[in-house]
Amino acid sequence: MKKISTILIIAVFVLSTGLSQSTTITSSNVLHFDGVNDYIRLGSMPPITSTYTIMAWIRPESVSLNTIGGWGHTSSSGNVASMLRINGGLLQTVQNNASIYGATSLTANTWVHVALTRNGNDFKIYVNGVLDGSGTENANTGSNVFTIGNMLYNSTDYFYFKGKMDEFALWNTELTAGSIESYMNSGMVGNETGLVMYHTFNQGVAYGSNTGITSVTDATVNGYDGTLYNFTLNGSTSNFVEWQQQSPTSSNVLHFDGVNDYIRLGSMPPITSTYTIMAWIRPESVSLNTIGGWGHTSSSGNVASMLRINGGLLQTVQNNAAINGATSLTANTWVHVALTRNGNDFKIYVNGVLDGSGTETANTGPNVFTIGNMLYNSTDYFYFKGKMDEFALWNTELTASSIESYMNSGMVGNEAGLVMYHTFNQGIANGSNTGITSVTDATANLYNGTLYNFALIGSTSNFTVCQNQDQLITFDPIADMTYGDSDFDPGATASSGLDVTYSSSNTSVATIVSNQVHIAGAGTVTIYADQAGDREYFAAIQKSQLLTVTERPLEITADDGQSKIVGEEDPELTYTITSGSLVSGDAITGSLIREEGETPGAYNIELGTLSAGSDYTITFISADFIIESATGINEHTPLSAKVYPNPTVDKIIITSNTPITEIVIINIQSQVIKEIKNIASERVEFNLGDLNSGSYIIRITDGNSTTSTMLVKE
Repeated sequence: MKKISTILIIAVFVLSTGLSQSTTITSSNVLHFDGVNDYIRLGSMPPITSTYTIMAWIRPESVSLNTIGGWGHTSSSGNVASMLRINGGLLQTVQNNASIYGATSLTANTWVHVALTRNGNDFKIYVNGVLDGSGTENANTGSNVFTIGNMLYNSTDYFYFKGKMDEFALWNTELTAGSIESYMNSGMVGNETGLVMYHTFNQGVAYGSNTGITSVTDATVNGYDGTLYNFTLNGSTSNFVEWQQQSPTSSNVLHFDGVNDYIRLGSMPPITSTYTIMAWIRPESVSLNTIGGWGHTSSSGNVASMLRINGGLLQTVQNNAAINGATSLTANTWVHVALTRNGNDFKIYVNGVLDGSGTETANTGPNVFTIGNMLYNSTDYFYFKGKMDEFALWNTELTASSIESYMNSGMVGNEAGLVMYHTFNQGIANGSNTGITSVTDATANLYNGTLYNFALIGSTSNFTVCQNQDQLITFDPIADMTYGDSDFDPGATASSGLDVTYSSSNTSVATIVSNQVHIAGAGTVTIYADQAGDREYFAAIQKSQLLTVTERPLEITADDGQSKIVGEEDPELTYTITSGSLVSGDAITGSLIREEGETPGAYNIELGTLSAGSDYTITFISADFIIESATGINEHTPLSAKVYPNPTVDKIIITSNTPITEIVIINIQSQVIKEIKNIASERVEFNLGDLNSGSYIIRITDGNSTTSTMLVKE
């Protein structure tokens, strides 16, 4: 949408008070298409190249088949070359009659930024700066016309766009997602590199008579202006309009000029010993000015009961005596105010919270009720300056919780005890409303009020929008985290100062707890930042950042000293976590295994099925598992000496780098068969011809070490 100094937040939302809100930009318009036959055709056609980007802000009133814009043909032999449109609620690009769709369901009457990029035959669709769909198609490059708001197919116009459009741009390059988001947020000037065409629709008078305008102007130097076809160019449709929702049924507020604007009821609601007055106000001045209440037209009458602002504080005037609140009100800020009476006890509330109280004797003899000024001894004083909405009178003393509830949700008009309710939902916001002379009570009691001295045209002294402030979310990239890290604030902020809320695209990776990100598992997740707005600010465009959560590292070491005697069952292999830790509630499952073999010796312990789950990365440090013979000889221990040949028929040779001192040969019954001692030689040769065929263990001592191996006699 249009920018003044920061991005305007493209949204129409419902406040907790029930009012549908929208924004107003007096310096920048948008263009409304009627969906019947409105469209724009460029006088000269921008070339269709193998790389381009089309993008725009749109607020479709229908999400069925209607076209945003692109290239087409005036001849019957030509097919659509490249077109961006909505079909079945989804964005769709039509390329030479073949289609690629986005994934996000668009919402009618909601602003959204859309983009289509091409690089060769690869196409991408973006919604609000986020990739939403992609595919490959062969595009027809022989188009001869470019239209906005409809589709030209075989020389016939189809699928007219219905709704509002702004900032339609064409580039001769494939913009990245980051560039699309940047231009979505800040708009363009018109001289950006690669920008071929840019229509801002900043022409005419919003809602005015613009019948003298026949074309829209390209903001670049390329001069790709477009002719307006079939636009009525008068009123709130098929014309240049403001970008917010405007209709007689929209929810407006009433602006008082502070000079002489006020409302006087045609008949006076009775003043009783119990009542509540409440309203939403946005005062432009917090000096002495009146919200509303009872007074007198005769010189003998004093003010009976009146709620006003005095010195920045709420104040009730009762028979010329005053009770003050304690909260300093801020100019140009919406605030909910209330005054309750029970006998001679009065209470003042600000935003649903008790702010002051006192006891006064009230005059019960008034004869008039006014809103926006104070009638005192038949003279009007202290005119209210600012915006007002939802002025209500009850014949009961509402509790603090009831006041807060109605402040948040608004009223219907038929609530028990509700005497009068002025919503000011009349006229056209900021339009010409000079034919309206009174405001209508929403209850069945019909305490309607006459409008005095209101200009009823323009943005002051007239029906207007609730507010015109916008906000932007700033959301920086999130650093990678590790499974098990503590909850954290992602750090998004809103320019309004209002709290940002978060949501997660994948709760198996991250959830939101107390508005902080709680890591639930390893993986990737998109964290969304939102600010819903309030009576002062519009809802912000959602921002998002990708969060990568890496696996938690664990170092597991097999315990040393694990063994058994040959022939025994293996014990359960044990381990120790030597680095890292498990997240509370997690557990290690499975078991270690060892290298295969059942003869005496050393066997490598392996990780096996041991696991902490997919959220962990395990580094495993092995150890030896020892199988011992009955004699304690370990045939699997690596030899420092060499024994050959093995197997042998009759003799063996044993060599070592250090002198061999002893050789022992043992049978499988662990009996010593041969034993040679005091050798003191690095080479020993002896005959085994007297041994029976079979397997033996030979134990060799050389220097200070003894090693063993299996010997086979054939």
